Amino acid sequence: MKKRDDSLERYEHSSLINSIVSGIILILIFIGGEIFCIYSLFTSSEDSSYIFIFMFILLLFGIGGVLQITMKSREKIKEERKYISGSPEQIKHEHSKEISIQKIRDKSQKHGSFFKELYIKPLIISFISLVVVTGIIAALYFLAAMDHSQYDGFTTGIGILVEAVMLLVFVFSLSGFNYRKAKKIIVKDGLDFEDIEREFLEGSLYSSGIQTILCIGQLHSFYFTGSKFYVINNTDIRWVYLYTTKVFQYTNGIYNGSRNEYSIKIGLFNGAVYTIPIPMFADHVIVADYMDQHIKAVYGYSDFRNEAFSRDPYHFLEILHTYEN
Repeated sequence: MKKRDDSLERYEHSSLINSIVSGIILILIFIGGEIFCIYSLFTSSEDSSYIFIFMFILLLFGIGGVLQITMKSREKIKEERKYISGSPEQIKHEHSKEISIQKIRDKSQKHGSFFKELYIKPLIISFISLVVVTGIIAALYFLAAMDHSQYDGFTTGIGILVEAVMLLVFVFSLSGFNYRKAKKIIVKDGLDFEDIEREFLEGSLYSSGIQTILCIGQLHSFYFTGSKFYVINNTDIRWVYLYTTKVFQYTNGIYNGSRNEYSIKIGLFNGAVYTIPIPMFADHVIVADYMDQHIKAVYGYSDFRNEAFSRDPYHFLEILHTYEN
């Protein structure tokens, strides 16, 4: 179950107003332009073919305006139809969900060791990025030389800056900083690195983006994001639930739709909460992994659970056992 953002209604209202206003503006441009074109057809003695082309372009503005005005209502209808039993949208959604869950489950078992995931993969990605950026910049300068033109100082500076950043990223990856830091944290926590590496290799790994990893082992969960690495004792986990954030997208100030971003929230007995980005539907597999290990935790969100965890995370399970059973 998703946790609703308190400001969601305000963003929904704002995007609705933006959608209607921008749609009306497009329609007004269409109407005004068409009137001008019709007037020109009757008053101009010159070739009118360009006027018809312009009228067609304006027609696209009009269609775009109608689509813009109805965007929010179409979004709402599409979302509602996904939950109508037996509807084509609901069948398609469930089919997509089933396929996605299976792909996520299969992919979670196909990963490498600590060394491969925290060193080799980031190094390869940074090297490819460096080569691509270098190639693009070199090609642009080559084309400029062939055209007997030259870049101004600002453009040259931007090229050098981008190349320098990519080179620094590659050097950082080459240094193995993240891998060495993870190893240091494991040893500092009094854990045997070889045992942990074996557990990591046998665990289920879920990734979102290039450098966000959650690996669920038999005894521990490993969370890596950016340059931060955490080892979570699975017996410390008290609460796991899906957190959905609705992102409202704008292009040049015009609303063009929304999308959901998904995270899994893991709450510990000491009140610490980890918010981990995950792919859509991955929560089903992650929760199943924890339940298979018989971890004494609560799965799913409710306002009461949120209040209980915020008030007393250490006795969270006892509170829920008293009031929810």
